[in-house]
Amino acid sequence: TKKSGIIVAAQNFQGNPHDNKTLIPLLLQYHRIQGKLPKVGIVDRGFRGPKEVFTMKVLSPDKPKKSKTPYQKRKARQQFRRRAAIEPIIGHLKNRFRLSRNWLKGAKGDRMNLILAAAAFNFKKWMNKAIQPLFELFFALIFESGSRQRQLERYS
Repeated sequence: TKKSGIIVAAQNFQGNPHDNKTLIPLLLQYHRIQGKLPKVGIVDRGFRGPKEVFTMKVLSPDKPKKSKTPYQKRKARQQFRRRAAIEPIIGHLKNRFRLSRNWLKGAKGDRMNLILAAAAFNFKKWMNKAIQPLFELFFALIFESGSRQRQLERYS
């Protein structure tokens, strides 16, 4: 997603299909999982497809028109920068979550490997977010008790 960085849809395609051939199956999977479609989809410059799919608006970076205000240009630039942040997530999945080499057999194995890697990525992100406050509390208690002991030692 744009803000959280979690993976909401992942599909394996055989061969090397163009991006515009993969968009509709991914949107159908997203709709099946989420129960709704996103309002806006941001794609890279290589996407050569429709500007609207179902009810979703498809945005791709291009030179800003002179008629756009500085605010509109800035907002568009922010959206496309966020899109660029997705590429490292894909690389991270390949390196840390074993998508670079698949040991499972056939197309089903490829599909399973992808889904498991995406689920593991989301789970790790969720665990980091859930456990961080516990660690902060734990270390606050440890350091607080240590400072109290030092204060007691000074006065005794």
